[in-house]
Amino acid sequence: MAAEAGFIEVIIAVGILLAAAKLMGELFSRIKLPIVLGELLAGMIIGPFALGAFLLHPETGESILKIGPELRTLGEIGAIVILFMAGLEMTPKEFLRGGKASFTVGTLGVVVPFFAGLLVFQAFGYDALQAMMIATALTATSIAISIQVLKEFNKIKSPEARLIIAAAVVDDILAMQYYLCYIIRKCRGNRQY
Repeated sequence: MAAEAGFIEVIIAVGILLAAAKLMGELFSRIKLPIVLGELLAGMIIGPFALGAFLLHPETGESILKIGPELRTLGEIGAIVILFMAGLEMTPKEFLRGGKASFTVGTLGVVVPFFAGLLVFQAFGYDALQAMMIATALTATSIAISIQVLKEFNKIKSPEARLIIAAAVVDDILAMQYYLCYIIRKCRGNRQY
């Protein structure tokens, strides 16, 4: 019985999120803005930290919209499907054609926000390790969102799209390396001999 209730909660949450995303996406489309922007805004508005906190079950008084592991897993599957569909649109040869330009753009997309974030957060009194962690978070890009916007404007096959996607991949690889360095440094700092 508890498993059925949990399943129903997930279905209700998915339904609410999909309806809100579709409505906001349609609204943004009508005002000539990217649909994905409307979908993101819907998630922020309806999420558990805004209106979602007020969507309460009439009997239990608990929030109807719970972002649990099931909903997170569905979101991750959706992101994987978007990336897979983009991969179907582009061959490895097209991807690598960006070469130096994509590497340069991707590297700058990591280095500039990382060091800017590092300096700003150290200026606000965070220690070097904390500032490094926050700065690393600033370097992340969302390839899935870039792909959705490019597809929406029918630019996914353009040379600019190849550059954007390849640079985003380079950006994410470098960001993961920074994050890995942070974890290794943190683990070494906690080691007791």
